[in-house]
Amino acid sequence: EKRGRPVGMVHVLPSAGGFRPPPGLDPPEQVAHWETGVWQPWETRWCPPLQSPAIMQAHSHHYMQQRTEVFRSLPFPLLHPARLEKIARCEGSPASTGRDRQTVRQVQHPVHVVPDSKDNTPRPPLLAPAVVSEDLPLGQRLEALTRAPAEDTWKMCTELSDAARKAGDIQVAQAAIRAATKLKGDSPQVWLEAFKLHEEFGDLDGCTRICRSALKRCPNHEGLLLRLVKTLERVGDVDGVRSVLSTLQHAPVERTWKVLVEGACFEGRQGNLEVAKSMLRALLDLLPAQGQIYCEAARWESQDSSEQALLIALRGAQACPKYAPVWQVVLREAERSRGVTAVGMFLDQALENVTSELFWKFHFEMAGAFLRTNNAHGCRKHLAAAAACCGSTVQWKVWLQAGRMEYSLGCEQACRMLLQRAMQEAPGRMKPSVLLEQCRLEEICGNIDSAREMFAAAPSRPDCDSSEWKVHLEHVLLEIRSGTVANARKVADKALEDHPATGRIWAAKILVDHIANVAEARRNFVRGVSEVPKSGEIWCEGARLYMNPASKGFNLVEARRALEFAIHLTPQYGDSFLEMLRLLLLERLCEYVKSHPAVVASRGARPASAGQAQLRSELQYLLRATVHGCSEVLSEFQEEMIAVEGSDYAALEAVCSTAEPNYGLLWYWIKRSSWTVRQIFEQMVNVLVQETQGEVLEKYVLAMLARELGAPVGDDMSATGFYFGAGRLSRSFQNLGSLDRVERMRVVFGAEVLYV
Repeated sequence: EKRGRPVGMVHVLPSAGGFRPPPGLDPPEQVAHWETGVWQPWETRWCPPLQSPAIMQAHSHHYMQQRTEVFRSLPFPLLHPARLEKIARCEGSPASTGRDRQTVRQVQHPVHVVPDSKDNTPRPPLLAPAVVSEDLPLGQRLEALTRAPAEDTWKMCTELSDAARKAGDIQVAQAAIRAATKLKGDSPQVWLEAFKLHEEFGDLDGCTRICRSALKRCPNHEGLLLRLVKTLERVGDVDGVRSVLSTLQHAPVERTWKVLVEGACFEGRQGNLEVAKSMLRALLDLLPAQGQIYCEAARWESQDSSEQALLIALRGAQACPKYAPVWQVVLREAERSRGVTAVGMFLDQALENVTSELFWKFHFEMAGAFLRTNNAHGCRKHLAAAAACCGSTVQWKVWLQAGRMEYSLGCEQACRMLLQRAMQEAPGRMKPSVLLEQCRLEEICGNIDSAREMFAAAPSRPDCDSSEWKVHLEHVLLEIRSGTVANARKVADKALEDHPATGRIWAAKILVDHIANVAEARRNFVRGVSEVPKSGEIWCEGARLYMNPASKGFNLVEARRALEFAIHLTPQYGDSFLEMLRLLLLERLCEYVKSHPAVVASRGARPASAGQAQLRSELQYLLRATVHGCSEVLSEFQEEMIAVEGSDYAALEAVCSTAEPNYGLLWYWIKRSSWTVRQIFEQMVNVLVQETQGEVLEKYVLAMLARELGAPVGDDMSATGFYFGAGRLSRSFQNLGSLDRVERMRVVFGAEVLYV
């Protein structure tokens, strides 16, 4: 380039004799030798361009002649490097892969030590890729791999472990991953795969041991530290988490800040909100250019003050003006603390800094803010701006949101037109989402038969994949909301045939049976958790069954166990948190009932041979004795639960704030506009206290007394009205006509909320 000539590239083929240039040209530097009998990657050397076309032609002819000679001299057929890699990974078509494997087996040679070209010191042995037939059983494949380890044996061991895990062979999976850690113990990826395996099988103690062993070989690795902290929190080892965090005091904060942020969130979830805030403030002082820390600090600060959260987010926007998530936090907190006018002011600043590809998202958020204040003009203006600056692949989302906006304003015909355009522009895999929106519109407008016809015609539509599980789910919910439970059960059974491993389909099936047959619902709950054990929605439905006072399965202990699983497995499902609030109230009532003097005296005086009539009479007596005090307990719960720092309520609020739930029928029935988690929880507590009165309170207390005295609990026949934590939602879920327009939208759209 200094001489004014472009630089050319020549591909040099490794061979036993090296590359022999044509006479008169300077030879390039020596290249790698051919020693293993398997293709090595092509090497590239930068050479000055040739002076004339004639010399270039001579060079090309000479080079191709040498290349042909080298190919003829090879002791085995030519295979492409990519093909060999596929063979080593047991990929490709069965027929060709088998032939290629046989070829490789025939040409493998002993490993040689390759001398270095500079100082003639021996290099490490070059190992050929491991080749094991995928037709062998998993155990024999592992034995073949470990018998003659090669350079990439550890990779094949991890792949074999994953295959054994999917096949349910736990012993082979664990043995394969142990072999991988022995062969490549200095690789964090191997340990992460081992952690994933033990987590899949629920061995949390094994996860902890793996993380500690891995950190000895890979000190201060961020991914391993994060998993260790989260695992220790899951098993309740609070001191262990703090011990791990204390070991990072001398580590570079630039490498461990994500672990420290997780530690701050851990303290917040433990109820130590001030400790969490102080840790995040210290991190902001040390790393002022990390936008993610500002987002976390603002989120925890918003639990006490949206204005303070806004100031932290603005500080982050000033320090990291190109970081789009911090601007989104600014808009959200500005709407909560200063109103939609302030959001518009900060929107202009955000658009001046973020990349133009994200403009449409900010206009989209601004349109939502105007929609929540019923400002139709502002909403339409920003939706039009979003449609103008977004890409063609996401424009359908704008039309979908515009359709919802038009319906909320009462413009049903405009909504239909916008949804039709969204259907035309949506990509194939997203067309089912638009179809669901069209069906919901017809349902809200009262055209149930039209919605059913759209679901029935979906399989014949070539442009829409009707096999999508969400289509089946929405059809089930449509039948429930229209009051045709028998049809809902048929649709749910058909959906489970097509999607037996979808948790939300199982949850819908349990809900249908909870309405029609509680005993069948309990059996389906057991089947559901066996098929999809990691579905938080299924566990939440099981907890609702256990908290139904008219059910024979009323059991608050099992309800807590199910809800803890639900919150851990699917924290984005907001219903689990609100049902946990109902459980906290019922546990408070149960403590009072158990400790009531009349109940304590009855427990010791009742003869073992008491008949059913005597038990019923005694239950009625105890009910009259305890129900008045239970009303006082409810009032105390409403006043004290929110105010007690470090209580179960505060810990649950902290976990929910971290999870940020984004869907759930009960969640969006309670939620209003841009409420914080604390406001949602306060509203749920008010609803629970208001509805747990009179006959409802008597049913709960009677179920608690029956379980305490060993009497039959419920009859499974009158278990209606307790499907959700909010009684009004349970009563009106099958009768949308009794709700106004806004409430109908919350019921219909609560199961699936549109997000950018």
